[in-house]
Amino acid sequence: MSTTAGTAALAEEAAATRLPATSPRRRFTLAAAVGVAVAALPALWLLTDDWWGRLIGDRQLGPDDFFDLQAKAIMHGHLWVPKDPLGVEAFVHGGHAYTYFGIFPSLLRIPVLAVLPRASGYLTVPSMLLAWAALAVGTCLLIWRVRVMIRGDALLGRTEAASLGALVAAVMGGSVVAFIAAAPWVYDEDLVWSMALSVLTLFVLAGIVERPSHRRVVAAGVLMLAGNLSRAPTAWACVAGAVLVAGWFWLGRPEADRRRWALPVLVAALVPFAVGCAVNMAKFGTPVGFNFAEQVWTQRNAHRRAFLAANRGKGWSPAFLPTTLSAYLDPFGIRWESTFPFVTMPAAPPSVVGNAVFDRVYRTASIPAAMPLLTLLSLWGALSVLRRRAMAGARLLRPVMLAALLAPCFVLVWGYIAPRFEADFVPLLVLGSAVGMVDLWRRADGMRRRWRLTLAGTVALLTAYGLVANTGIALTPTQDFNQIQAFNFVHAVKSWSDVTGGALKGRVAQGATLPTWAPADQIFVVGDCAGLYVSNGEDYSTIPEQQYERAVWDPVEFGPGYYNEAKVRFGGPDTGAGVPVLTVGGDTVALRPDGAGHFRVVLDDPVHPHAGKLLARPPGAGAHSLVLEVDPSQHRVLVFFDTVTVALDAPLYAAGPAGAPVVMHTTVPGTAFAGVTPVVLRPPAMPLCHRLLADR
Repeated sequence: MSTTAGTAALAEEAAATRLPATSPRRRFTLAAAVGVAVAALPALWLLTDDWWGRLIGDRQLGPDDFFDLQAKAIMHGHLWVPKDPLGVEAFVHGGHAYTYFGIFPSLLRIPVLAVLPRASGYLTVPSMLLAWAALAVGTCLLIWRVRVMIRGDALLGRTEAASLGALVAAVMGGSVVAFIAAAPWVYDEDLVWSMALSVLTLFVLAGIVERPSHRRVVAAGVLMLAGNLSRAPTAWACVAGAVLVAGWFWLGRPEADRRRWALPVLVAALVPFAVGCAVNMAKFGTPVGFNFAEQVWTQRNAHRRAFLAANRGKGWSPAFLPTTLSAYLDPFGIRWESTFPFVTMPAAPPSVVGNAVFDRVYRTASIPAAMPLLTLLSLWGALSVLRRRAMAGARLLRPVMLAALLAPCFVLVWGYIAPRFEADFVPLLVLGSAVGMVDLWRRADGMRRRWRLTLAGTVALLTAYGLVANTGIALTPTQDFNQIQAFNFVHAVKSWSDVTGGALKGRVAQGATLPTWAPADQIFVVGDCAGLYVSNGEDYSTIPEQQYERAVWDPVEFGPGYYNEAKVRFGGPDTGAGVPVLTVGGDTVALRPDGAGHFRVVLDDPVHPHAGKLLARPPGAGAHSLVLEVDPSQHRVLVFFDTVTVALDAPLYAAGPAGAPVVMHTTVPGTAFAGVTPVVLRPPAMPLCHRLLADR
C-alpha cells in the first residue's frame, strides 16, 4: 500500500470517530490526559497511602525535613544547617554541617515557610505531587514535539493516539516513577524533581534544534539552572546536550543561518553549570562532588571506610560496570509469584561481579524486565535517531538523544545500587520511547488496518504489564514499612492466597529467634505467635547494628509485652537517681531527673552502659503518657512521651532470648517523679498470626 493510500486510510479512521481530521493536537491532548489519569490512580495511592489504610496528605518517611532545614538556612543567609537533624547524612566541612542535596527544592519551600512556618516537616508530599505533575506535563510535551518533528502535520488516527496515551501512562505509572512515589522522603523527592526538570529540559532543547528562539533559549537556561541546583548527574547531561546543540549550530547544522545561535545556547548551558559549581564550592570547598571522609556515616561505619579504601577514596569506578549493568539491564531481573502481588522485585540483592567493593547493594528489578515497552521503544528510537540514514526530523534530535544517553552513565559507575537510581534512566526512556513510538506509527501508514490494530494492542498489553509490575514492586515491604503497613500487606497476601488456593503455605516459617536474613516476602512466626514478621530481603551485613537489630524483618503483629504504657506524674523534688520503668532481660529503661525540671529517658545496658540518653522537654505539671514499644526479637526499644518519639540510640544488647519477659515497674513517689503507674493492657489476640499457622 502506498503512502498516499495509508494517509487516506487514516483520514477515513479519523472521520469514523467524528473528530475533524485536522485536529491531531486535540486528539493527542485527550489521549495524553487519559494516560495521565490512569497512571495517577496508583501513583496517588502509593504516595498518600501505601498500606496505611487511609489517605494521608502529609505522609512522610524519616528523614523528612532536610530541604526545610536548608530553606531556613537560606532565609538566614547561609547554607549550613544544624548537624543533629541530618544525623549520619551530615557532611561536616569548615566547622559547619551541610546536606549533599541540592537547594532547588529548598528554594521552592521558602515562600511557603515565610507565610506558614508551621508547615515545616509537612511539605514533602506536596512537593512530590508538584514534581510528578511537572514530569507528566514534560512527558506529554516531549512526546508531541517528537511527533511534530518527525511526522509534521500528518493525520493522527485513533489507534495511534491511543498508543501515545498508553505511552504516557507507561512513563508515569508503569516505570520507576511508581516506586519513587511510594517513598515520600528527601531521597525520592530529589529524584522526582530530577526526572521532571530533565525531561522538560530535553523538550526545550528539542524545540531549539527545531526552531531556535530567544524564548526557548532562556527557558532552557532556567530549566538547566534549576537542574544544576537539584541533582547533578542528570543536570550535567542536559548541560552537555546544550553544548552539543551549540556545537551543532556552530558547524552550520542543520542550516548555516543557525550559527548565530551557537553562543546564546552555550551561555545558557555554562551559566547554570557555573552557578551549580559555586553553590557546591560554598558547601564542600570543591566545584563538583564532595569528600566522603567528611560525612558522619563514614566515621561511624567500617564498611564505608573499607569501600572508600578499595576505590581510592572515590564513590565511582569503572569496576562497578559489570554489576550495575547486570542489576539495571538484566532482561530477566524480576520475580513472578503465585500470590499477591504476583510481580515484584527479586527476592535478594544482586550479586557483585568480580572483586568490586560496593557501598550498598539493594534489591532492584531491572529496567527491561519491569519496563519492557519503554525499553524496546527506546532501543528502536535511539537507533532511528543515530543511524546513518535517519529521517531529517530524527537527525535534528541527535544532540538531544546523546544528552539523554549520558543521563544514566554516572549511576552505572556509582558504587551504590538501588531501584530509585533507575530514575536517571527516565529522561532516556521518555525521549527514546517517544521517537520509537512515532517512528513505528510512521511505518504503519502503509500497513493493513489489522496490523495497526495489532501494534496498538501490543502497546496496550505492555503498558498494562508495566503498570501491574511497577505497582507490585512499589507496594511490597521495604525497610521503611511500619507495623500498620506490614500488617495490611500481609493481610492482603493472605486474602489473595485464600482465593488462589493456599499458595502462601511455603512462605511461612516458625522458630525461636529471627534469622539474620531471609528472602523478601518470607513470613516468620517467633515462638507461639510471640511476634509475626515479614522480610524485606535486604542485606545488612555491612551495617552490624542493623543486622543485630534484624532490620531485614518488618514487624506485622506483636504478642504480650511489646506495647507497654505507663502514666507518669511529676512534681517531686528534682533529686534522686531516678526510677526504673521497664526491664527486659538485662536491659532497663529508666527515667532520671536532670536539673531545672528536665529529665532523661535512659537505656541502661551492661554491654553499653547508659547508652541512648536523650534530654526531654520540661514536662510540666499533671500526668503524662509514657509508651514503650519493646521488641526482644529485634533487640530494640522505642519510647513515646505523650506524642513525641524518643528514639534510643542503642539496641537491647543484653535483652536475652526473644522470649525474654518484659516487666513494667510500679514506682514509689520520692524524686522528681511523683509516680509512675503501669497501665494494664489486654493481651493482643494475634489473629493474623494464628490464621497463618493454622494453614501451615
